[in-house]
Amino acid sequence: MGSHEKFKRFIGPVTVEKSKRTCGRGCTPWGGHKVIFLDQGKPPTIVDIRNRDTNIDKWTVVHEFGHAWDRNFGWSLSVELEQFTGGHTSPIGRLHKRGSGDCDPSDRLPGCNDYGYFYKGTPPKGSGYGFNRLEDFAESVTAYVYPDEAHVALMEFLNNAKISEPKYYKDYQRLFYYNDYTKTDRWQYINSIIK
Repeated sequence: MGSHEKFKRFIGPVTVEKSKRTCGRGCTPWGGHKVIFLDQGKPPTIVDIRNRDTNIDKWTVVHEFGHAWDRNFGWSLSVELEQFTGGHTSPIGRLHKRGSGDCDPSDRLPGCNDYGYFYKGTPPKGSGYGFNRLEDFAESVTAYVYPDEAHVALMEFLNNAKISEPKYYKDYQRLFYYNDYTKTDRWQYINSIIK
């Protein structure tokens, strides 16, 4: 992301803590200036996106600092990303869409998540029930740093979806596939604010 000083300006003052209990592998509380990482004593030695709730890893570190960066700018960067990609958030949208039968069982399609987030463009490594513009921004930052790992996770998801959710596979492929993350709107937005 450039110089050490530039990175410090992005994230602002942050207290980093390790804990045996947190909200997932990492947590960036809404108020204050903390980033808390799950530490059960066995961090993976590689970036392992599949390392769900077991311990801190490199993906989680960048993801949580992505949230800290967004928080340092009053959560406006995630709003700008949403606008840049053409998405929108509508809390009542999920209720309408869910009731219409347009949602998939994993709540991955736009507007089907818990936040009524109608994302546009291709998310870095998919979507799910907890996907919103804040998570989209943090995942976009992380995929900017680790594009190959994001692509591997996305391809694993698509391969599994072909078997587990064949009815929605074509929708997933249309929404979640990319050849090169650096050609996506999300990469372009993150690159523009870093530059």
